[in-house]
Formats: sequence, C-alpha cells, structure tokens
Amino acid sequence: MTLATDSEQAPQDEPGRLAAWAAARAAGLNNRAAAATLGVTEVELVASGCGSFVTRLRPDCSALLARLPELGEIKCIVRNPWAVLERAGVVHSVQPGTSDRLLIQADRFEADCQVGLWRAGFALEEAGAHGSKLSFQFFTADGTSAAKFFLRHAGGSDAFRALVQAFADPDQAAAQTVAPARPTAYMPLERLVAAHYGGLLGFLQTASRAGYPLHLLVRSGAASLTTTKVIERVKRSDQVAWVNVLDDGLDLHLHEKKLRYLRLSRDADANAGWLHWFSERRAVALSVRVGDGWTELTRAAAAIGV
Repeated sequence: MTLATDSEQAPQDEPGRLAAWAAARAAGLNNRAAAATLGVTEVELVASGCGSFVTRLRPDCSALLARLPELGEIKCIVRNPWAVLERAGVVHSVQPGTSDRLLIQADRFEADCQVGLWRAGFALEEAGAHGSKLSFQFFTADGTSAAKFFLRHAGGSDAFRALVQAFADPDQAAAQTVAPARPTAYMPLERLVAAHYGGLLGFLQTASRAGYPLHLLVRSGAASLTTTKVIERVKRSDQVAWVNVLDDGLDLHLHEKKLRYLRLSRDADANAGWLHWFSERRAVALSVRVGDGWTELTRAAAAIGV
C-alpha cells in the first residue's frame, strides 16, 4: 500500500485508516509521523485502533497514573515538534501538585503532568519486532501527545492488563473529535540569539566526552519530563536532520535544523545555569541545566557572551 501524502485525502473510515497505519508502521514511521502523513492528528489515528489493539480509557487519568508503580520499570516519553525525551525508571511516588497537576517521581526521572489539559487516554498493545509494545498514551484536546508511558519488561504485562480492564471506557468508539490547536507562545527576539548549526551537537558531544552531567527538560504543553544523566552516545542521524542521544534507558531526539535560537540564563552567584533552545517559531524546545563545565559547554554551544 502506498502512503498518502500531506496533500492527498486521508482515509476517513476506520478500517481504511487502520490499513494505512499498518503500512506506515511497516515503513518505519512512528505514530506521530504516520498521523502527519495521513493528514490526521495523532489522537485520531490512535482512536481508530479501538476495538482492535487499542482500548479507550475512562477520563479519570489521575487515578490510573496513581497506579503506575504497579507496572515496574516503565519508559516515560514527552515530546514537542522539535524535541523528544524518553527516560526509563521505576515510579515510586505520584503526588498531586497544584490544581489539575500530578507529579510523577521515579528513580531516574520526574514528570510534571498538567492532567487538567488531558482530554483522551488509550492503552495500546502494538505488535513489534520484539513482541508486543504495551503503553498508556494521553492526548490534549487538539489531538497532540501530552505524555506516554511504555512498559519496559514483560513482567509487568499482567499488571498492565489489569489496569486496562479497570479503566476501560464503556464507549470504545473508534472516532475522535479534536479542537483547534492553541496558539504558540513566542519569545521576543531581543532575548534570543541565533543558534549556530553544529552548536547543539558540539554541546552534547563535549558533555559526553568530559562526563559532565546534564539536567534535561522537555515540555509538551501539557506535561514536562526531567532527568539528570551523564550522556554517552551522541549521534547525528544520517538520513534526517536530527541529533540523537541513544543511551541505555535514555533517548533524546532533537530536530537540529529547526532549533534556530538560543538563550543563556546564568546563575547570578555561580558558574552554572540554563541553556534554552527555541524553535523557528520561537517556542522553547529543549532546556538543559549545566553545573560542571559551564564555560566549556557554553563555548561549545557558541553561546559565549550572550
């Protein structure tokens, strides 16, 4: 089957969409990329699998998230159009924050979930090359991903299926309505400088070679994921303009050519601070806090004197 282009009409019936989705997966596309190729939002694509390998969940996502510790090691994924952060860990605490927020604390990550903005949730059992991929995936009203939680080991599959049964929505409709996307918040240009091509890769490679720990933060608009680690494997993709960190238990994917601006925020009383990379739309894509190696790392990022 030939995949539809952005200009072609996407399949409107769920069986046709499922077939196109299967073809997209076979071509190596992830669900977000498949949805874009088919001209639908990711939540519409995922919902089309209800009754097959997808289960629609009841709206009470807070109660489900509170039971994440039952699953053992999981991988949390938070993304925006320009950055994807994936981090594995064992959840040990799920605490209410301010109104409509939950803080998920694991041994190797922390996720701040604005559950008041989450409008749809699904459990997926997707066939993969190494067995089924089990996940809980949550979306905002405009159909974009808020956060995803994947099982890391088969030992948690019984607990996963028990949660699916407990939180399954009686309505398993395969259609999903979406709202218009919210406008992007723009950072004033006078507070930003142009990010030099290669600076991001150089920053990550320098941190890796020197063994400097990085505190990484990626936001989706309805959740944020943070983790601290000495990164190890940094690689620019051979086929597309992405820079990747491919460590055991941590993946970071950055659309290098679309990260156009940089802002430095140095602590007033210390040789440490934050580096923020912004997209061509001047929306924050990636934030990294640096302590050790601030001068060397900012030089590598071509941010001296900002």
